Amino acid sequence: MQTDTADLIARARAGDHDAFRDLVQGHSRELQVHCYRILGSLPDAEDALQETLGSAWCSLGEFGQRSSLRTWLYKIATNRCLDMLRAGSRRPRIASPLPEAEPSASSPPSSSAPAAATGWSPPAPTASPPSACTWQTPAPVSTAPTASRSSPPPATTSPPSPASPPTS
Repeated sequence: MQTDTADLIARARAGDHDAFRDLVQGHSRELQVHCYRILGSLPDAEDALQETLGSAWCSLGEFGQRSSLRTWLYKIATNRCLDMLRAGSRRPRIASPLPEAEPSASSPPSSSAPAAATGWSPPAPTASPPSACTWQTPAPVSTAPTASRSSPPPATTSPPSPASPPTS
């Protein structure tokens, strides 16, 4: 086992990506859990793991084998996580709340007190329009250039809103 690890380290130092993958593959999951315990976020733990493996790959030549590979990887992972926490403390982790929207004169008054208090509007109903409604499709727009146009293009009709009765 020890000779296999030493052989993999030697091959990885020579630039063999497969040897490095085989070397760290058994430690990846436990390193990710270690990073998760420090950072408290799975996406951050995954990022820290990737940075750990990248750093280990770049500094593999400096690995003196005074400790086990696992211990060395844990040290790199811990330092990466602590760096991420320090960087995160310099910027807010939670976005500040948005300011309340001022009601404009053109917007209709809200009939729901909670919606007005929170600034949240319920989504539009998803029910299909009644079958009596007929939708008119606008005329296709021509993209061909014209020399001059003496009159404005014909007006297109928009479909009636589902809340208003259809006009006949």
